[in-house]
Amino acid sequence: MREQLTRIVNEVNALSTAPKLDPKAPLTPPTRTQKILLRFFLLFLVMSFVSLIDLADLSSFLRQVIAAGFVDQVARRVPMVDDEGRTLKNRFKFISAVANAEVFVHPSSVMFKVRTPLSYH
Repeated sequence: MREQLTRIVNEVNALSTAPKLDPKAPLTPPTRTQKILLRFFLLFLVMSFVSLIDLADLSSFLRQVIAAGFVDQVARRVPMVDDEGRTLKNRFKFISAVANAEVFVHPSSVMFKVRTPLSYH
């Protein structure tokens, strides 16, 4: 994911004079100033939306905001069908929610080992 985000940032800033980010460079812990700025930014975000939503829904709202950043990682699990239109037992493929194209789960992913379908309510 770090490489994806780095590539996106580099593409967005392609025309600027900002230096390109290297996804392989070692990460250093945030400085004290960066931590303070992040806290103020998060506080500003929360306070901006508190008047718009009920406080009981705040945690749900924050989860939705965070999950919105992973929209390109969402896919539907659909049964595979053979050439004659029959559904293949225990065979599935994944269709990307964004591009509506077939995608694959990387073998190193935790989801690769999950054999039972997940259900979310």
